[in-house]
Amino acid sequence: MISTNESDKLLLFMHIPKTGGQTLRGFIKKQYNFNETYRCPFMEEKIVELSKDFRNSLKFIYGHFLFGTHEHFPKKFTYISFMRDPVDRFISAYYHILRHPTNRLHERVKSLSLEEFIDSDDFNLQTEPNIQTRFFCGKDPMSLEIAKKNISEHFSVVGITELFGESLFFMKKLFGWNNIDYEKRNVGTNRPKKMKISKELIAKIKLKNQIDMELYQFARKKLEEQINALDPQTKREMEIFKKDIVSNDG
Repeated sequence: MISTNESDKLLLFMHIPKTGGQTLRGFIKKQYNFNETYRCPFMEEKIVELSKDFRNSLKFIYGHFLFGTHEHFPKKFTYISFMRDPVDRFISAYYHILRHPTNRLHERVKSLSLEEFIDSDDFNLQTEPNIQTRFFCGKDPMSLEIAKKNISEHFSVVGITELFGESLFFMKKLFGWNNIDYEKRNVGTNRPKKMKISKELIAKIKLKNQIDMELYQFARKKLEEQINALDPQTKREMEIFKKDIVSNDG
């Protein structure tokens, strides 16, 4: 964990698609005034059009942007993000597109089986191989080591979707968030569990996302080490917090 001075910095939430980000984003926005937040577009040319005064006024920026976006904002900064098991994230992306006719990829994907979707390289932001590593590398070449370096040096917390409660607890403590009103958003209901997917298809997804698999394990181990290092009282506080957000979700 980084010191509580992080709460004074510009917070950039790098939202990787299908990692639970909409749920987190809705919660964090309630911690700031409306005029202190900005949904950052993926297109860099849109960012440079913002006035200097507006950029200086911001406290929380969120969106599907790559690492490096902080360079456009003249303030001390820190990032947060979430990673998800790459197999689950990939399957979730496929069923998300099928579930939403308004999705720009829906017409192209609706006739594809999961295997055909896996074999295609046409859908970039949703299904680009190793997309999570790409986000953490930013403009730099795709590299596991660059992604790890950026996580270690510039991210206060990289949460893990499968450890959502623990991840949110660390963020809450670090940034002094309160009045938690937790509600799951954008949760898929039309997808089978990973155990229902054939081993062959899972192997294909893993092969296509080998770097993401390694980066996910790196980030998960980092979070688990933070959890294990908590003192007994804080661990009890975390367990109570997790029960509370599960209750709120129901």
